[in-house]
Amino acid sequence: MTKHGKNFSLALVGHDLEEGNGVELVCQLRRMFNASELAIVAVPGQDTESAAQYLRFGANDFLRQPYSHEEFQCRIRNAVKMQHQLDFLQHAATRDYLTKLLNRRAFFEVASPIFARAIRNNTPLALAMFDIDHFKNVNDTYGHSAGDTVLQIFANVLTEQSRGADIVARFGGEEFCLLMPDIERRDLDALFNRYQTSIREKSITLERKDIKITTSIGIASQPHTCIETLIK
Repeated sequence: MTKHGKNFSLALVGHDLEEGNGVELVCQLRRMFNASELAIVAVPGQDTESAAQYLRFGANDFLRQPYSHEEFQCRIRNAVKMQHQLDFLQHAATRDYLTKLLNRRAFFEVASPIFARAIRNNTPLALAMFDIDHFKNVNDTYGHSAGDTVLQIFANVLTEQSRGADIVARFGGEEFCLLMPDIERRDLDALFNRYQTSIREKSITLERKDIKITTSIGIASQPHTCIETLIK
């Protein structure tokens, strides 16, 4: 079993299986999926100790046999509801509230293993820092709500132009970061010319005026010793 192609959010695990038992399956599932990715409801054996084992090794809840149809529905519903709440909290902790991009802390968590893999496999990798030009003038002229609109539109352009494997994050203020695995140095100029063109051509209406924004981009590529050095 792998994460690839997972299209379920809850597992109902019985005790006696053809291979192993339910506790072992719960352990395997929890190594692959955290609580926000998968809810697990166990149906333990008759002994009281097995129920505690399921909870100890990662099950969200258990159903003691015999159980009623109503109890089954309630426990399943509660397990899924809890999973959704955990997923919401995890998303809120890792995302920038305004742009919905990864925040700075989450970027390092996601980017560090990608960088390490590129070093280990000797594959190309590049990182870009974007800064919106004269962003302070937008806030001073049109107000901070207009500045928020500009940041959201800018973030959308970065997301639309990025490749599937790229990591986009807001570092704070008007500063954004883009990590690009498996890209050759010779391809970077054309890529970022396209970014700049897309941003420059974006029309933004503020107080009945159409304004244009531009961005300055700094680009670094390997070799470097760590992701922090690449950013610097």
